[in-house]
Parts: sequence; C-alpha cells; structure tokens
Amino acid sequence: MKQLVQVGRLMGEMAKGPVLSLTSEQRQHLTRFAQSRTLPAGDVFKARLILALANGESYATIQANLQTTAPSISRWKRRFEEEG
Repeated sequence: MKQLVQVGRLMGEMAKGPVLSLTSEQRQHLTRFAQSRTLPAGDVFKARLILALANGESYATIQANLQTTAPSISRWKRRFEEEG
C-alpha cells in the first residue's frame, strides 16, 4: 500500500527518508521500466523519477540527475499517489 511520508517539503532540502512508499511489486515494475531501452522515453523518465523519490533523493538531486524541474517532479509524484 502506498503512503506519503512527510519529508523534505523544501525543494533544496535533503530528504531524510522515502518521500513515496512502494510495494515490492511496484518497485520491480518501475525498475524494469527504468532500465528499458525499448519503452518510450517518457515512461522511462517517470519510472526513474518515482524510484528516486522512493529512494529518498531530494528534489535538487532529482532535478540534476534527470534534468527536470521541481514542478514536473511534483506533478508526477501527485499523479503516482493518486493513480499508482
């Protein structure tokens, strides 16, 4: 079951734990997507982003590693929380 852990509200703040909680099934599925060379790039990006959040990476780290913006991270995080 997914649940939100209240951590790292400020974008530059280091996360102290996972911002998202994943089931083992979700983690396996996202890991397969993140490592894919045949899926659309957008799907691979979203999987990498969600895994980074679940691993407790800060927004600043995710922004640098995935070359994205804080609003994009927030949007995909919210969508994952709502839809899984």
